[in-house]
Amino acid sequence: LASFYLNRFWRLYPALLICILTSLAFYYLFGQLSLLTVVNLTAATAAIFSSNILLQISESDYFSVDTINIFEHTWSLGVEFQYYLFYPLLLIVLIRVLKDKNKLLGLLLFSISLLLFYIDFSKSYTDSQYFSIYFRFGEILLGCASFFVSNCNKCKSYIATIIVLLILLILYGFINHYVHHVYLEGVTASLISVWFINLSGARLNRILSFSLFKSVGEIS
Repeated sequence: LASFYLNRFWRLYPALLICILTSLAFYYLFGQLSLLTVVNLTAATAAIFSSNILLQISESDYFSVDTINIFEHTWSLGVEFQYYLFYPLLLIVLIRVLKDKNKLLGLLLFSISLLLFYIDFSKSYTDSQYFSIYFRFGEILLGCASFFVSNCNKCKSYIATIIVLLILLILYGFINHYVHHVYLEGVTASLISVWFINLSGARLNRILSFSLFKSVGEIS
């Protein structure tokens, strides 16, 4: 576990630090100095992988054109690193309890993700929820849950996939009854697309693995 944390840190931090220092240098020379306090504070929190928390607390709007915070985009790196801290610990506990039962593990991760969605969306919506840990952890957990369900060894994967898909649609309808949120619809559509590809078998996978598609993906 310690090795995993160190590998994640050294993979992310050197590039992040160079980005922050270089960007600050240019900002001091050419930037809007009236926003210097906000920019410095965001840079400092980005350096400890927590700018997403600052941006949500300060009720920032990621899509606003009125103010330009050059470090606002570091929110995603904060979410990524925080998830790296959280997920291995959760996985260790669940695997010990469930003794590596892939289907149950996937369903449990899936349930936790929906709980996080519900916690986030049950509140009054604000633009700053774009940076919410609850929502971002929830959407990443959906992907992790899909992995375990599709790799179930004791049942046909398409059966487990259909079961989880039905649960997703039911619980999504329950949540959406209380709050309509386009982000959740986008995550649902993406997840259904991934599961459709998984159900379609090797033929569709071969098509999507065509060298041209892979080259475009690598460029992007």
